[in-house]
Amino acid sequence: MALDAATMMGIYIYSLFALSCYSFTYRDNSFFKFAEYSYLALAVGYTGALAYGYVRRTAIDPILAGKDFLPIIPVLIGVLFVFFFSKKFFYLYRFPIAIVTGAGIGLAMAGTISAQFMQQIVPTIQLPLWVVKPVIGFQPIDTINNWLIIIMVLGTLAYFFFSIPPESFLGKSSVKLGLIGRWTMMVAFGAAFGNTVMTRMNLFIGVYNNLLRDYTSFIGLSALILIVATLEAQKAKKIEQKA
Repeated sequence: MALDAATMMGIYIYSLFALSCYSFTYRDNSFFKFAEYSYLALAVGYTGALAYGYVRRTAIDPILAGKDFLPIIPVLIGVLFVFFFSKKFFYLYRFPIAIVTGAGIGLAMAGTISAQFMQQIVPTIQLPLWVVKPVIGFQPIDTINNWLIIIMVLGTLAYFFFSIPPESFLGKSSVKLGLIGRWTMMVAFGAAFGNTVMTRMNLFIGVYNNLLRDYTSFIGLSALILIVATLEAQKAKKIEQKA
């Protein structure tokens, strides 16, 4: 299949940057730094362009058109960020930072309490101890799952409960129940870590599947040879300089 020049150039750039990023597993090198700095520069530039477009559409244009003068308040607050570069008026920079931080924490806490607390606590409290469905009848597997969830939740809470003296009966019971919570957290952390590794491996396999396709395998191999040869040449040059 014939490819145009733009597509071929995109494939070359994709292969070079992908292999440059993974070259860090060999050692820190100029290829990886170039890919890292290029990514950061593109990300900052793209984000800045999006932010400028949003501010212009929602604030600047309505003000200049005389339709809405209320956005002039956040615009003036945003201008105060410039005083970060002034030693004399640096205190003005603290005002927009305080507003952004306070509003961000307030919005985040509202969403966090709803999503990560209430929506998990209420369903846990509502779990039935005996699962019986209308047609099928008693469900032993679902019942065991519900009991396990309740025991593991109570064990995790008991692990962080330090108000009861450990010498008392309730304290000893809390310590024993906390062991279940400790195992529960270790299993949860292990599952989260394993899921993260699987996600990264999925991305890794996807990148190299693209590099090993019919029309990109030669390009990817050429880029890999170029990177390895350059790194070895740099290594040999450093050895000669030390000698």
